[in-house]
Parts: sequence; C-alpha cells; structure tokens
Amino acid sequence: MFFQLLSKSRMLSSISASLLLLSMVSTAQAETVCVDNSADLQAALRNGETQTAPYTIKLVQAGGIDHHYLLPALRLAFSQPTRIEGGYSATCASREINATNTVIDFGGANNDVVLSQSGPNASASITLDGLTLQHGRSLSISAGDWDQFGGAPGTLHLSHLRITDFDLEDTDGEASQTPLILQSHRAAITLENVQIDHLHQADSSATCLVRLGLDGDSRATVRHASVDLSDAKNLCLAAGQTSGNYRADIEDSIVWSSDNSAAGIASLDDYHVSNRFDLNLANSIYRDNISGVAALHLTNSKSIDPLWMLPSDGNYHLHPDSPALNAGTRHVWQGLPDTDIEGNTVVGGAASDLGANESPFKALQVFTVSNTADNLPNDPTTLRGAITAANLLAGPSTINFNVSSSGGGCSIPFALDTALPAITAPITIDGSTQPGSLPNTDPDAFNAKICVRIFSIPQSLPTGFKVASGSTNASLTLRGVGLGGFDQPVTLQGGKNHLIAGNQFGGFIEGQLLNPASFNAITIGTAATGTFTVGGAATADRNVIVGAVSGINISSTFITTPAQCQLVNNLIGLHPDGVTKVLNNLIAANQYGINLAGGGCLVKGNRIANNTIDGIWINGSNNNVIQSNKLGIDAAANDAPNGSAIRINGSNNAIGTMANGAISGVTFGNLVRYNSVGVLINSGTGNTVRSNQIFAIGGITNTVDIDLGASGATPNDQDDTDTGANQLQNFPLVKALIFATVPAPGATNIPVTLSGKLNSQVGSFRIDAYFANSCNSVKRGRAQVFLDNTTANIVSGNSVGFSMALVLPNVAAKAAVSLVATDASGNTSEIGTCFPVDRIFQDSVEGD
Repeated sequence: MFFQLLSKSRMLSSISASLLLLSMVSTAQAETVCVDNSADLQAALRNGETQTAPYTIKLVQAGGIDHHYLLPALRLAFSQPTRIEGGYSATCASREINATNTVIDFGGANNDVVLSQSGPNASASITLDGLTLQHGRSLSISAGDWDQFGGAPGTLHLSHLRITDFDLEDTDGEASQTPLILQSHRAAITLENVQIDHLHQADSSATCLVRLGLDGDSRATVRHASVDLSDAKNLCLAAGQTSGNYRADIEDSIVWSSDNSAAGIASLDDYHVSNRFDLNLANSIYRDNISGVAALHLTNSKSIDPLWMLPSDGNYHLHPDSPALNAGTRHVWQGLPDTDIEGNTVVGGAASDLGANESPFKALQVFTVSNTADNLPNDPTTLRGAITAANLLAGPSTINFNVSSSGGGCSIPFALDTALPAITAPITIDGSTQPGSLPNTDPDAFNAKICVRIFSIPQSLPTGFKVASGSTNASLTLRGVGLGGFDQPVTLQGGKNHLIAGNQFGGFIEGQLLNPASFNAITIGTAATGTFTVGGAATADRNVIVGAVSGINISSTFITTPAQCQLVNNLIGLHPDGVTKVLNNLIAANQYGINLAGGGCLVKGNRIANNTIDGIWINGSNNNVIQSNKLGIDAAANDAPNGSAIRINGSNNAIGTMANGAISGVTFGNLVRYNSVGVLINSGTGNTVRSNQIFAIGGITNTVDIDLGASGATPNDQDDTDTGANQLQNFPLVKALIFATVPAPGATNIPVTLSGKLNSQVGSFRIDAYFANSCNSVKRGRAQVFLDNTTANIVSGNSVGFSMALVLPNVAAKAAVSLVATDASGNTSEIGTCFPVDRIFQDSVEGD
C-alpha cells in the first residue's frame, strides 16, 4: 500500500497569489498526496472533504484493460480547491501526461458520481488533468455554489481528459437527468484536450447528453475537444439561476454524432436570466443542428464528417483524408495546448488539427541550418539563406538547427553584419531543435538551455527578426533562440498569427553576454492581424526579457481582442534566474515591462519586476484584460519594485477579472507587491479592478492601493456627483463587524458578518471586501487579502446598506477590513477606509 504526503519541490516556488498572501496570515499549508491503488485513491478523495488548504491528488499510472483504479458510486463535496492529476511514475517522481495511462473506472451503470467544491474558500475550483473517467451511470462535477446573496464562485478546468461509457438508462430517484453535467457558478468552465464519447441517455424526452451549466456571468471555453454525441441528444450550454452575461467559446474542436443522429449544440435559458448569451464557434466541425437562445457567431467552421478512424471502438484519431487535419488555428489560446490528449505535440505543421487528437499528417517544408556563416545569402544551410528560401514558398515552412559544436558546449553563435531578410511567408524558426537545447522547466524563472545565439557584430542593428507592414501572408513563430545587440530584436509590423515563445532577450548564455534591446524587445503593430502570442501557459513557452526600454510594446495602431492578443507567462525585467536585477550600465533604462498603447490584449501570468516607471502601462488603450500577474516580486519572493505596478490611461480595462468584470475568488487576481504605486487609474472610465492582492506599496506616504487620479487618497463626495478617473466612484464604508462569539486570542479563519453602507448614484454595485495586517498612513485599507464580494442596489435616493458573510484570517492588532465598489459600468472606486477588526473588543461584539 502506498499513500504518501509530498512536500513542495522548491521552497522558493512561485505559488498562487492567494497562498502566498495567506501564508502571512494563516498557518494552513497546501497538501499533496500520491496514490497507486484503488483503496488509497478512495481514501484520498474522501479526505478531500475535510481539507483546510488547497489539495492535490497525484495518481500513479494505471491504464489498460486489466489495470485501472476501481471506485464505487461517489458523492463528495471537497472543502478546498482540488486537483486530481494522472500520469505519474512510482512515488510520483516524474509524470507523463496521457489520458490513456491513468484510468478510473466507476464500476458500472448503477453508479452515479458527484464531485463538488464550494465551501469558505473565495476561489472554489476543481481541476482534472491526464485521466480517463469511465463506466458509470452519470457524472456531475461542479464548482461554486448559488444562493440568494450571490453565492461562492467556482472554476472547473478539465484537460487531457477522456470521459466515456456513462449510460443513463433511467432517471428514477435522485439521479441526474443528463449523463454528464459540468457546472460553474460566477466563473468559468474550461475543457482543453478533452474527449467525450459513448455516453447514452435512454429517456426519449431528455434533450441533453452533455450539459455545461453556467451561472452568474460564467463562461465556457471548449478547446481542442472531440465530442461524440449520440441518441439525438445535444451538447447543452445552459444559463443558471442568476442574471448575467453568458458566453461559450468552442474552438479547434469537433462536436459530431458518429451514430448519425440529429444531435447538435443547444443553448438554454430555462430561468430567463441571461442579459446576453453568445456562442462563438471558431475553427471547428459541428453537426448542423444548432438551436437555442444564444447569438451564434461562426468563424471558419463547417458541418462535415470529421472522418474519425473508428469511433465505435473509441478510436477518435483522424483519418489521413479528414477535413480536420491542419484545419485549426496556427497558434492557439495562450500558446496552449502544446500537447494533445495523449501527450503528442499539437502544432507540428501548417496548423493544429481539430479535436483532442493530433495526427502525424503534416504538409510542411523543412530547412535545416548547419552553417553559422552570414555571407552566403543563397545557401539554405545558413540562417540568412534559409529565410531567403522559405520566403519564396507559398506555404508554411520550418527552419531547424543542427550545427556542429567544437567548443564542448552547445552555444552556437550567429554573428550578423547586416539585418536578416524580413519575413514574408509563414515561417517557424525553431532554435530548440539544435542538439543540446533544453526547454524551460522552472515554474518561477527561466532555466532553458538556449544554444542558438543571434547577435549583431556592430554595436546595434535596427532589428533581428522583422515582418514588414505590407507582408500580409507572413507569419513568424520564433522558439528557442537568444537575441542580443538589436534596437528591436523582434518587430512585427505586419503579417498575421505570430507566436514568440521560449526565447531569451538579452542577458548571459553560457557566460556570453547578449546586449539587451536598446528600445523595445518585442513590438507588434501597424498592420498585423490575426493572433499574436508572446509566451504561453506552458512553462517551456516562457520568454525572458532581461532589459529594454519596453519589454513588450503594443503599438497604438494595433487594436485587437483578448482572444487574439495574448502576453502570457513571461519573465520581464530580471535575469533568467528570476532574481538578479538588470544593471543600468547595460542599457539606457529598464522603464516599462509591457506598454499597451494598442488595445484589447490579455496580459496573464507574467512576472514583471525592476522597471523604473511602470510594470504594465495601459497607454491610451481600451479593453485590455490583466490577470494573474506578479508585479514587483522576484522568484525568491524578494522585492523587485516597479514604479507603478499597473498604470491606466484608458477605458474599459479589466484588472483581476474576466473581460466582463466577473471574478472567481482570486483566480484572476494580480499579485502586486513592493511597488511604489499599486493600481493607478490616471484617466478613463469603466476600468474594473477586483480580486487583486496588493500590499507593501510605498514611495509616497499617501499612496493607496487602488488610486483614482494621481493625487493620492480622494475623499468621497456627497451623493457621488463628481467626475474624473472612473467617475471618481465613491467607496463603501464598513459600519460593523458582527461575530457570533468573541474570537479567542490567536484565532484564525473566524466567521463574521460585515454590515456596510454605500453613498452613490442609483444603480447596481459589486462590493469587494479586503483584509490587511495594517492600514496605510492615511487610514485607507490595503488589498492584501481578497475576502469575498456581494452586490448592493441603490433603487432610489443615494444610499444603500448591505451585509456580507466573511471569514477573517485573524483578528490581530492593527488588522483591518476595507471595501471597494464597482458600478454597473465597471467603474471601480478607490479602496476605502480601514475598519480595525480589534475594535470589536472595545464596543462589545458588534462594533460601531
């Protein structure tokens, strides 16, 4: 029997923002268990109902006909965010992600499986990765919880997952009416590399075979999925019981019915609560039977047989003549998924395939660089010659590297006398193919072994790799190279569908210095179209930008959407170790991490530090989404301050939320620490700032964590009639904290009811509560720990009272609670005045 507690693999690991902050105010630690047999798995799952911190279950591989985990019917309510991961070796020392190698069997058609997670944690979630779930009656997975006060948000993330052989023969008793239900409240459902097949629903009156339940501004994203419907039953996208805006994106997927029944996609609003419901179907194959209330948006999608190999036997690989081959986006959301459901590389040719299984059938010209010479422009074995040759092709091509090294190391220098030819065709330049190269595996920094060094012999050349504004057919994918000695190493003024991932800009490689960019390391703008991804959610896709005036620059002429422009998981402003600061004698200045002069980008999961002016500057642009970044903190949790963490001169930007302003606890929140200023909204309206965790902010004594205008703390005005940044929205006031019993000294995680009041204009407001160990010098609160949120409606007059249930991390001296309001147009207030939690001991239990 094997049932082991695992410690963290790296003490200085960059953990999630919520855990990093709560480690300062609570002693709860995340727990990980490794199991290799059915009994221990069942015990580990049941232990998930009593956890006090996020919980991970790692499963040793158990696949095949004769070897899998066998579980009975289950009904489990996990108490904390829970991850279940398959594919591990013995003792969980290493992992191979492949849904076929870890199978959980639920024992037959009489067994229903119900997994849920809500509870007191502000960001409920269930994550399943690298598993096959099979052979039961029904399967229901939900995160978050609805109640009349709004309830708790919850996120589902399913990846590299197969769900098969759930057979709902009857609907007696309490069993589900649908074989598969996935439910999110006020957050998101994400399916990546998921295969759903051989589900059955015998009830002729039922309409849904798979139900994605969305409640309270939730969103469903289905990416690289293969869904085989049957029995003329639908994939249903269903709005829940809470009014809101709903959205479902189905991308690079196949939703079909191999039994040729009239199955399809249906959008439902049984409670008539959706203000807006959008269904976006992009680069997908679908059965032409779409119905329901959602507004349908079709992009490059078609109704045609996908030609699965043998779906009756569960083989959903693609036939060589399948229309799904090379039919997906050339680059996918956040650079992911980089592997399919079985661990195969996704983008290996002209484009990714549709569905969960990537095929080996590719149409691609490959050039191999084996010569570092720079004076042979017509020799395709040189970098210059390979680009020249690739530009002559109408279709996509890849440039790989295989240069002999005589020095013992892998560092291969490409010294350029003049600028390389501009890219005019779809070209992938992959330095990671050079023997000796290794991808980044460090979750916090950049430990990739970069072998291909490209630099200028003069002090500086204007560009390294360039796509000119007139090159409409050009596309650049750049991986695994080091660039130095250029004004702008990568300049993408034109073309479409660019991906920059796994590269190093400036700094040292095997002791050799690559001079940082003297202007912008990466620039996008002017006439570029399609998708643009810098980095990616995979660790190997991270870029490190050691120094530049701007690490990533989005030109003012580049107006796009968060689905198309994604700056994800990069390390900006520090050396590859994630700790060493950039010396100013190497460059003129390290001023801006990301400069968003152009609008509509997703900026997510980046570590941005050591910039003298701004970590992220929204420089006159609109509709950007800023999520889950770490600003002002290095990989060892030390201070590495920017000037302002986030400065906004623009409108309708989302900071710490989804694009529509919805949150899921701290899932989307940014971790802002040690900067001179937190979030500064200089100008513009509709800028939503929610669920971020901001602390240790200084520089000026009256700095507030969320600041409207540049004047420091702005007082409320009577009835909120003033105007300015974010309409100078008034902040709410805490009136009382009501404890059922007086907390004991040293108590943690204490339930409390907060009562508050907001004075403003008529309308609906979202109220967010924050906790901090202390207030700032002007008695404003700190957004150190996000607690929870509620809604308040001013129906008439100019004031409204409200209450909300919270869980305080502690009631230590100087600890305080404060509030923030966001109106229906997305205008977020400054963070409000402190309400010390220890004042309850002065004024009985309720305070004043």
